[in-house]
Amino acid sequence: PEENPRLELLGQMIHEARESEQKIIVWARFNREMNQICAIYGDEIMRYDGQVSDRAKRVNLDRFLDPNDGQAWILGAKVRSLAHGITANIAKGMMYYSNDPSPEKRLQSLDRNHRIGQDSPIFVVDIAAHDSFDIKQLEAFDKKQATEAYVLRDVMEMLR
Repeated sequence: PEENPRLELLGQMIHEARESEQKIIVWARFNREMNQICAIYGDEIMRYDGQVSDRAKRVNLDRFLDPNDGQAWILGAKVRSLAHGITANIAKGMMYYSNDPSPEKRLQSLDRNHRIGQDSPIFVVDIAAHDSFDIKQLEAFDKKQATEAYVLRDVMEMLR
């Protein structure tokens, strides 16, 4: 982590979440990134992506969702692996180590926490280097959401 500022920052944020005893989801786009993160956090991170078997994914997810399992407090996932059908409202935070280029997949990943039964605010953190592709991608996500909201507002007004 000392050689990678992104990993170092992730580590600081994970440490803060751990101190406040909050379960979190860490999203990464690439296998190499998830491998690095999992190597650092070992048994504390429950991996959920194509690099583990379906059975291991189910076990890891069940452990993460268990409020009594204090060892399984990080869920490491790729957006495309955990995009549909999973409710993870036990997590109080999400950290995007890297983003998937699809805004729709991003919205799906955000919905993992924002479900019925969520009883507290969720923190969402994007780790992005200044003046990088990550920043441009986040700006594009924001523009697309603003455009969609504008179009939907116009459609709703026309239907009235």
